[in-house]
Amino acid sequence: MAILKWEPGADPESPASYVSQFGVRRSSLLYVPGGNRTTAYYTGRDDYFFWRDGGMSWTVPYLAGLAALALQVDPDIAPHEIVKLWSSTAAKTSGMAVVNPPAFIEAVRGKKTATRSAQ
Repeated sequence: MAILKWEPGADPESPASYVSQFGVRRSSLLYVPGGNRTTAYYTGRDDYFFWRDGGMSWTVPYLAGLAALALQVDPDIAPHEIVKLWSSTAAKTSGMAVVNPPAFIEAVRGKKTATRSAQ
């Protein structure tokens, strides 16, 4: 897994608008958004902070959320199938495989439908 951050001014909906946060660029990795987050901040009740860079601690909850969505769609999906679908549905751009939530969930739906048909 590797961390991505959004290139300011680029289309946030396009996987090509994200760059490797630490300069790592290998086709064997799954890239996950980890930067560009706004959170509440400790300086006051109405204060927020924009984190340009993130870390693995930001990507793991992102993938856990996708896994939770997959389990809502198909409660019988196995964890190894979730990991496989993250990679197989990733958007390929600039030599990177970027996690693609809409394609991932669609693949989970398709897998569930195929499993029902086979029974």
